[in-house]
Amino acid sequence: MLQNIIIVGPPGSGKGTMAKKIAKDYSLEHISTGELIRHELAKGNSKILPYKDSLSKGNLLPDEIVLELIKEKFEKKRHFILDGFPRTIDQAKILDSSFQKHNIPMSTVLKLCLDDDLVKKRIAGRRECKNCDSVYNIHFSPPQKENICDDCGSELYSRADDKPESVEHRLEIYKSRCVSAEAYYREKGILIEIDASGSPAEAYSKVKKVLDTL
Repeated sequence: MLQNIIIVGPPGSGKGTMAKKIAKDYSLEHISTGELIRHELAKGNSKILPYKDSLSKGNLLPDEIVLELIKEKFEKKRHFILDGFPRTIDQAKILDSSFQKHNIPMSTVLKLCLDDDLVKKRIAGRRECKNCDSVYNIHFSPPQKENICDDCGSELYSRADDKPESVEHRLEIYKSRCVSAEAYYREKGILIEIDASGSPAEAYSKVKKVLDTL
């Protein structure tokens, strides 16, 4: 049985979309640091609010704050997919230590691969529902009615960190800091790379083929 997958890759590569599908099909808990952070910001979490402007520009939260948000979830669960953490090699090592401390196994690390031009196009076209978890893309998977969610009829919006000026910065951060975590897992022999350049359905077909062999 699959246990405790980590999904990594550049912004816009479809980590959240793939993680939700994987969680549903393989009975895993989806732990998304991005969703947790946005939820805590909406609640007015005093530890995260000072970073609100920085986050909107694509910067990362300090390691200790992110770990505090997610550790309770993964320490209580034994079958999960972790989306959005670790982002750096330091976070990867912290996570490894925590897993070892709590005797938590890990099946694999999936990396979704996407080139920069497609990253920018995907992020620029991304729209999220204000009411439910639905996500669309005006270029690749648009809603039936412009700017309206197919599932609940609520208005769609573009996240602050999806603005063009933020996207360039997020890519810079990914290349300067996040690829080190990927290299760390590659050296450990548990990183599997998947071409995510096709449609969500095509990318997920590749993901599923890999997971079904584990």
